[in-house]
Amino acid sequence: MEFVKFIEALLEMVPQVAFAAPVIAILISMTPAPVFETDVEEAAPLDKWSVIHNVTVTTAQAVSPTHSLLFTPTDEEAYVLQVMPGVSDKVVVRFHLHFDSLPTVDMDVWFYETDALQAVGISYNAVYERLEAWLESDDYYISVGPVISAGQWYEIIIKVNISGTTHTLDWMVDEVAYATIERPGSTPDTFDSTDGMWFIKPGYVTGDGNFYIDDVAVYNDLAAYPGQVADLNAADVLLGAPALASPALSQNHALVGDGITAGTPTTGTPALSQAHALDGVDLAASAPTTGTPALSQAHALAGDGIATAAPAVSAPAIGQSHALTADDAAALPPSLTAPALSQAHALAGDGIATAAPVAGAPAIGQSHALKADDAAALPPSLTAPALTQTHEFVASSLTAAAPSLDSPAMGRVHVLTATGVVANAPTLSAPAIGQAHALTTGDVTTGAPVLGAPSMAGEAALAADDLSAQPPQIGNPALGQRHALTAT
Repeated sequence: MEFVKFIEALLEMVPQVAFAAPVIAILISMTPAPVFETDVEEAAPLDKWSVIHNVTVTTAQAVSPTHSLLFTPTDEEAYVLQVMPGVSDKVVVRFHLHFDSLPTVDMDVWFYETDALQAVGISYNAVYERLEAWLESDDYYISVGPVISAGQWYEIIIKVNISGTTHTLDWMVDEVAYATIERPGSTPDTFDSTDGMWFIKPGYVTGDGNFYIDDVAVYNDLAAYPGQVADLNAADVLLGAPALASPALSQNHALVGDGITAGTPTTGTPALSQAHALDGVDLAASAPTTGTPALSQAHALAGDGIATAAPAVSAPAIGQSHALTADDAAALPPSLTAPALSQAHALAGDGIATAAPVAGAPAIGQSHALKADDAAALPPSLTAPALTQTHEFVASSLTAAAPSLDSPAMGRVHVLTATGVVANAPTLSAPAIGQAHALTTGDVTTGAPVLGAPSMAGEAALAADDLSAQPPQIGNPALGQRHALTAT
């Protein structure tokens, strides 16, 4: 407020300085206009307030220049209040405070309620003789201010924002900022539209603590708070080609003047110099005329010999190399062709009788040698095995004459029954997989456990037959057969 008055006075003193007016007008426009203002110098200053009680206009103390409001309660509080026009959920309040004598008890000086029955305020703490700012909700948030003295003016500026879910209060005393109050988890609110803003001295504080208020201003723009950055709005941006006008040149001059007198200043001719470094190509005031550009391309093409006949494409060679290993089993029963079987029979006879010999059932055995070539990822396809048999018969010597028989040696004749030999692939049972776990438990107590560094131990004995988590890698399998022969 004082800054604006100073600028206005400067305009009246130096109207001849032509360049001063636009610069000062710009400076004035940077400070938002108040929605409420009183310096108590008006013809009827109390008419600024909608309700007045035990408050008078006095010349005993003042900031500018001669009058202020005096709050002197008797048995009732002294106060003024006013609904602030244009104030919704953001406010900046500026005023000056002066105590004749410091109160002996805590008391509020200024507060502003909200429509949700919350409040913000400035109070005096009698124990510490200091000012405090507060933001009241269900809890009470306080920012500690300076220790003050009686008989001195203090300028107080408060900025409050209750538009969001975090309510904030910033404040300063004599241009010294104090801690910001923040209350997260709030509900967006608006300032009281019924009673408005209050200056008050409680009725229970009598005989001391009378105070003066002067130069009150209220703003609905947070940019009025010192150091607050004003919101800037950008003009619309067009995506089309820009329309360029003649460029405008501007200069900022820092002028320092020696003592200002009330008379008309004598202004000499200033020496101005400019240095411009301009670089442009074919600049015209009208739109540029663009010729048709010449475009050229150079391609280097290389081709192989062209034949008139259709191309001869060779068959691609596709091969696979598989390393397959297994232990005598596959995950599924193998599909095998007839195995190569061989038999060796050893026949022994006891005592030749005149009758035809009785031969027992031969002992049959099998020995399989399987060999597979060209293993593929699919099950192997084996060729038909070759089967051979070799029989050796041994008989006692024969004579051409009639045999001379003595008592024949007694012997035993064994009838052997062989289990059926199947030329097809054997049927393999599914391997049995089992697990054996040895678990050890610690002592269990009924009380709360006392946890230290845990020690974990586990013992697992796992056994599996030919188990693979992935498809088996099959090599040359060795297959065998076991036959149980029972002789009678």
